[in-house]
Amino acid sequence: MFEYQRLYWNHLRGEHLKVVLNIVLYVIFSSIVSIIGIGLGFAVIGGTIFSWTSAQSGPGALGIIGIILAVLYLFALVIFVLLLLGYGYYNYFFLAYEEKESKFNHGLFAFKKGRYLKSLGLVIIISIIAFATNFALSFVTLPLNLALDPEIMISGDVSASFTPTLIILSIIGMVVSIFVGFMIEGVTLSIWFRHLEAPMSTLGDKLATGINVVFKNFKQFLKLVFSVFLIGLLLTIVIGVIIISGVAIGMALNNDIAMFFIVPIIIIVSIVIGLLGTYLIYGSYVTFYKENRARLNLDDEIEYIEA
Repeated sequence: MFEYQRLYWNHLRGEHLKVVLNIVLYVIFSSIVSIIGIGLGFAVIGGTIFSWTSAQSGPGALGIIGIILAVLYLFALVIFVLLLLGYGYYNYFFLAYEEKESKFNHGLFAFKKGRYLKSLGLVIIISIIAFATNFALSFVTLPLNLALDPEIMISGDVSASFTPTLIILSIIGMVVSIFVGFMIEGVTLSIWFRHLEAPMSTLGDKLATGINVVFKNFKQFLKLVFSVFLIGLLLTIVIGVIIISGVAIGMALNNDIAMFFIVPIIIIVSIVIGLLGTYLIYGSYVTFYKENRARLNLDDEIEYIEA
């Protein structure tokens, strides 16, 4: 059942802690970059608006130009920097598997010379694919609600129509959404993994490989999705039990000092468990890609370039 998780775990035996530490450091680094970058933009906007209100004067030409430039700067920051930083998170899972060694600079793969423009273009296309598919998905789940009671969509009050039919339709909609979400993630990650594997390959090669890896091995993909779903469900249950137990213990002791220690422990344990689950989930996407991409006979076409 958990074949791909097991394969990833065994393949990187001895490197797991290093991978996780590099991911944590990268998340801290990218968060700092995001906070500083976005903060600068909003500081300009906020400072300009504050100067208008404090001076009780209307917006001047320079102020308007400053706000426009700040907004353009924020758009540019998101598109040209933060999108790539966001995908850098996935690099650690794939490149550690590929090289059997984890390095901090794996997260900055897209910013290396000769790779930036190809990486940026691919991330934009992947983001468009994910957005368009999720948008289309909303039209699949919407009729399920409309079929029950069109007035629900207008009033937003489902309490009056809380029937077995509503429950069944809601479950169907949820299952469809989850499955399609996993499928989108499987395709987009496979496209990105192909880019990490062969950054100089064509856009068509990356898109075709990502799609074929999923749909030409669909039975294996279903196994992957089911195992990922079970891990997510198990994590939710475990973390829920920890939180409920911690709160119950705190209420039983009725002691502020005890809660002062219990709350941080709950948070830390929940984060550790969440990290472990996420690590296995994205690691399994990597092994799914590597095991099934090999069947597409692409190894002889492009040589892997070390990150």
